[in-house]
Amino acid sequence: MSEFGGGRILPFAEIRGRPVVDAAGETVGRVRDLAVLLRGLFPVVTKLIVATPGKAELSVSWELVGGVSPDRRAPLVLTARRAEIPEARLRGDEMRLGQGLLDKKMVDTARKKVVRVNDFELRESDLGLQLVAVEVGLRGLLRHLHAEGPIDRLCRSLGWRLPREAVSWEVVEPVEADLTRARLTAVYAKLARLHPADIAD
Repeated sequence: MSEFGGGRILPFAEIRGRPVVDAAGETVGRVRDLAVLLRGLFPVVTKLIVATPGKAELSVSWELVGGVSPDRRAPLVLTARRAEIPEARLRGDEMRLGQGLLDKKMVDTARKKVVRVNDFELRESDLGLQLVAVEVGLRGLLRHLHAEGPIDRLCRSLGWRLPREAVSWEVVEPVEADLTRARLTAVYAKLARLHPADIAD
């Protein structure tokens, strides 16, 4: 169970790159990205961005995703056949996580410091899959580079513990991202609570 409460936590890096198949078991492509709705305390995942053969992208409503298996090698299975899947274009108040925030800088307003996003933590809840935290430490970076497993095993064999450093989404704000006009009106809401000297830093 995560410190952020609720259900199972799924790292973004463990979803990105997975194969996607339709209801008939036919290959659709691979997960390229996820889009979230920038509303509420913890944004909800609304779109699945699939890289299809030929390098084209298909944006699929998250409601058509049958679930995410804990097996990192298992595909995401859609609940409709490929020919029946409508194109779900992103709205102005939605943002792609990988394209918009991964590897970007954010402000941790609780600790008053700038951090770099290495991964995201997504939580299963009654509302769907929600963005609850960003990972800014070594473990998140290694997962992003697909090297977490071997390094974690090495550390355990030496009696070390690979640290996890996650920051709740409710206390971070982007400072280096492609933001929509709707998001720009509220992006500095948390920063406004800081002392002017801290904002300058």
